[in-house]
Amino acid sequence: MNIYSFAYLLWQTAMLVNSIEVVELQGVNFELSLTSYRYLAILFYDDSNPSRDLEDMWTAASDKIQTLPHECEMAKISGNDPELKELIEAYGITIPSIRVFRRGIMSDYRGPQDTDGIAKYIVEDAKPSVQKITSIDELKLKSQSRLKTVVIGIFDADDVAVEDEAAPVEGYSIDAWGQFQAAADSLRGHASFHLITAKDLISSFKLTAEDLPAVYMISSDGDGMHKYSGEILEMNLSEWVLRNSSPAMGELNLSTPSGKQRHFSLITSLHQASSPSSPMSQASCTRRSSFPPGS
Repeated sequence: MNIYSFAYLLWQTAMLVNSIEVVELQGVNFELSLTSYRYLAILFYDDSNPSRDLEDMWTAASDKIQTLPHECEMAKISGNDPELKELIEAYGITIPSIRVFRRGIMSDYRGPQDTDGIAKYIVEDAKPSVQKITSIDELKLKSQSRLKTVVIGIFDADDVAVEDEAAPVEGYSIDAWGQFQAAADSLRGHASFHLITAKDLISSFKLTAEDLPAVYMISSDGDGMHKYSGEILEMNLSEWVLRNSSPAMGELNLSTPSGKQRHFSLITSLHQASSPSSPMSQASCTRRSSFPPGS
């Protein structure tokens, strides 16, 4: 072995040592595992040749990832596990396939099917669904985006929980911040969610401490800014974003650990909004032509 081959071997070994491992899940505690992680990308496999190929790529992709955020993992589970039969049917999971679970809520894997592509996608996909905005320039840049609908949550810094890495994951809290996070996870890929806590940025919205929390939305066509009115609940906020996005997002289906389908429909939202007794009738919006407000 020459010196170049030896150096290459050392590099490969270092890459494996500094890479994540694919977690092997079992059917008996599968549902518990789903709610034990903030982000879980799972390969469902069997003994077929396509499964073996995808499993090899899945493992190779994990070797290329040095680290993921706390409580975020790549995993796999055998679709032949008898404990999974009812759950696979409830979720409508085909084998082989990849599914993503955020605190137990399932969404489709929308990434590539090659080793490098999977690795790059997982690294980005595992990042939090709510990104913090810290400057007025960054705020203006986000407001000019035409790729996605932009949703901005404005909270008092004391009301935004800093997650303790030592604490177990227990789903979303029922307060406004927890529900805002839940909506961000539910609509990930459909809308871009952001957080503002800086006092100078809050003042640019002409808001006081008594006005918080507040939520604004800028649709991808740049048609002004909408202000959310009503209690910040995940279902209400998600449907409000779908209903007021332009072009309309149409339908979004999500699944819970129990297999229950959560169906967001633009038509349903409009129907509910027209009903005085519906919570959605209280989730109205106000449109402004300038951004930030007062500019």
